[in-house]
Amino acid sequence: MTANPASLTPDFFEALYQQNADPWQFATSEYEARKYLATLAALPRDRYQSGFEIGGSIGILTEQLAGKCDALLSVDVSDIAQSQAIERCQHLEHIDFQLMSVPQQFPDREFDLIVLSEVGYY
Repeated sequence: MTANPASLTPDFFEALYQQNADPWQFATSEYEARKYLATLAALPRDRYQSGFEIGGSIGILTEQLAGKCDALLSVDVSDIAQSQAIERCQHLEHIDFQLMSVPQQFPDREFDLIVLSEVGYY
């Protein structure tokens, strides 16, 4: 599968996170906090066996999703962002982190929850 020419490259996001550790204020924005609560409230079940978060960024939503999942895979294209997520979620052993560019790459396993929050429209 070839990359979508309209998609931004992983290098774009690496440069963005080099300039600002939290370019969208995920950790500090009241708007983002409300959006995370709304996302979690919209989930149709209280618990999931295997979750997949596409575009986990610095791990704010990742940490919250972990409370709903027995296992969670969070992927992002930015090593810098994902390093922050790993640090933030180090106390949660059931989260796996991988560098991955969806849809060009996709994990070879099944999930009963797939979340793409910001990535869905970015």
